[in-house]
Amino acid sequence: MMQAQLRVAFWIVAAALISATAPACAPKRIAPTVSTTATVPAAKRTAVTRPQGNTPAGQPPADIVTGADSQARGPAGPPVPDDLPETASPLAPDAGPGDRVAELARIQVGKPYGWGGTGPERFDCSGLALYVYRQLGIALPRVSLEQASTGMHVERSELKPGDLVFFSLRSAFDHVGIFLGDNRFVHAPRRQEPVRVDNLDDAWWNRAYRGARRVLGGEP
Repeated sequence: MMQAQLRVAFWIVAAALISATAPACAPKRIAPTVSTTATVPAAKRTAVTRPQGNTPAGQPPADIVTGADSQARGPAGPPVPDDLPETASPLAPDAGPGDRVAELARIQVGKPYGWGGTGPERFDCSGLALYVYRQLGIALPRVSLEQASTGMHVERSELKPGDLVFFSLRSAFDHVGIFLGDNRFVHAPRRQEPVRVDNLDDAWWNRAYRGARRVLGGEP
């Protein structure tokens, strides 16, 4: 009897030991470690597509407090010219008011662009035109939408120094510059680019050109 009890106790203990050491059939699932650092793919260089809008019939330009100098809204914009900025030269004694406007505009070359800037340290496109004309006692509207309605229309072949030239970059007539002569004009192009001189014959500006107005000697 004692031996039978000992055998039973032995097998119970043995079964308990085997159960304690046997591996589980479905081990606990361990969640994989997830990195919290996002992998950012290398940025792709994308070519800038220059807009080619059509001239709207009878529509004046639209400059939104010259943040509408579309250059202020994004990467699209004209190429930087290879030639050096034009410097102001002494005016002839008989220089007319248009020549004075052109000279004052040239003096601003190299100054930084500033959204909403009206000078004398920073300019946006219509702010530059506003500032230059103000030096001669002529009050232009603040935005290019209204500037393009001042004075009188001028054909491109009849441009003179001091005329305002208008362009469509992202929307109708959203950029303005001051004509210097020899197809060159001064303007504040966009953020991170200073006031500079460009040529109307450049393919970019030739395509974007939309017209000109003569304030000096033109009807209001």
